[in-house]
Amino acid sequence: MELRLWNLKKRYTSDRDFILDIPELEIGKGEFFGFIGESGCGKTTLLKLIAGLLTPDEGSIYLQERDITGITAEKRGITMVFQQDRLFPYMNILDNVAFGLKMKGLSKKARHERSSLFLKAVGLSGCEKRYPLELSGGQRQRVAIARALVMNPSLVLMDEPFSALDPNLRKEMRAMVLELHRKYGMTTLFVTHDREEAFYLFQRMAIIREGRIMETGIP
Repeated sequence: MELRLWNLKKRYTSDRDFILDIPELEIGKGEFFGFIGESGCGKTTLLKLIAGLLTPDEGSIYLQERDITGITAEKRGITMVFQQDRLFPYMNILDNVAFGLKMKGLSKKARHERSSLFLKAVGLSGCEKRYPLELSGGQRQRVAIARALVMNPSLVLMDEPFSALDPNLRKEMRAMVLELHRKYGMTTLFVTHDREEAFYLFQRMAIIREGRIMETGIP
């Protein structure tokens, strides 16, 4: 089992009380698992808890049988692709993809070779010296995906990464992500509110409503 959530809870009190409450959920190694639900149901909160960007009020998160609940985000071996690409505008795309490898201490030659390999995998070979503002929205998300995969993470989290793209480009990106998953076999958790996207991508999925999982199963 790659990921296990146990009695996980996160509370918010603002204009309305909201509790994300996940009694138990298990994700298998190499699985492409999805969360689907309306905006505000807790999908992104759940991903941020798994990533270590939020701290749960109760419960535990296990990755490869190791309790990572109290471990900082950068030490979890998890990468995340957001709705916005969040690239560094002052770096070319090769250096954007290689940034995490630089933080891990890889040599410039090694990190550029590996980053070039993943830029090729997302269809951007030959664009290494271009800057984010020179790219289309779809191309920037390809860079963001390459940056996530290049780290060889235990787990890849994707938070509606195609929601800002036009319908035709979204279909193209879905096919690319599915092909990358088949090629590299990384355990992937993907959030969406789009049923077509869910049925195309997911091996298994959970339907979330108002902070609770209503049902899990194959699409």
